[in-house]
Amino acid sequence: MKKALLAFPMLALGAALAAAAGGENTVPEATPAAADDRLAIAHRGLVLIDPTGRDRDVLTRHRGWLDYSPTWSPDGRRIAFTRTTNGYRSFQVYIKKVAGGPATRLTQGRFDEDPAWSPDGDLIAYGSQRGLKVIRPDGSGARVLGRLGEAGGAAWSPDGRRLAFVRERHVWIGRLNGKGVRRIVRGSDPDWSPNGEKLAYMPPHGGVATIGADGAGRRYLHDGMLPAWSPDGKRIAFQRWPANDVFSTWVMSAEGKHVRRVTRRGGYPAWRPPR
Repeated sequence: MKKALLAFPMLALGAALAAAAGGENTVPEATPAAADDRLAIAHRGLVLIDPTGRDRDVLTRHRGWLDYSPTWSPDGRRIAFTRTTNGYRSFQVYIKKVAGGPATRLTQGRFDEDPAWSPDGDLIAYGSQRGLKVIRPDGSGARVLGRLGEAGGAAWSPDGRRLAFVRERHVWIGRLNGKGVRRIVRGSDPDWSPNGEKLAYMPPHGGVATIGADGAGRRYLHDGMLPAWSPDGKRIAFQRWPANDVFSTWVMSAEGKHVRRVTRRGGYPAWRPPR
């Protein structure tokens, strides 16, 4: 991943997250949430919420530190995330049990971020100064996916056979071994639909859109960024950055309808896997 691509957006996002102090006001979602529906979001630390924003549990919070970009283990028991303890002069990937206990540092690079847990639980992909890397959840086996080029922003396909990733300001799809790589669309922030047929992504000038994994059927849905498809495929959570530079988390239907704000502060939404 190019250094500018890796660091600059996070500095801007981190500044806004740091500004997002105080309580949350919520707007109920249009459809009732399932009993086990949970989203991890970043608000100073990591917070668990339901899609109405009413039920909240704080996972991490440290004065002067920022945690963001959460990704769930497939069993929903752990979360990997990015942490900076020094104002974005460096950042690394950490892992924490949702049930409690301290977070454990997973990566050792200076600029490691945006983890994505594989569907089988065996690997975590993340961005680094050397490009996309994968590592086992126990911290062993780190290696660069060099055949994918200077890439970042990875998302695993539901079957775990492919990665969607960002390279040269485009979303690409390919296998870990570098085979079957093809450019899909200009944009960033890819996330797979649960059936593997579509990608949600952010177009070059912002917003949330979807496109077929074959590159067909592009559709703009709403203004926002960092889309995250719900496990049932019916909703997309996303982040908005309003004029006051404070992130908010929203949820809409997969067709871009029934748009509702979940919380006035917080971003980087990630749905908990189904139990």
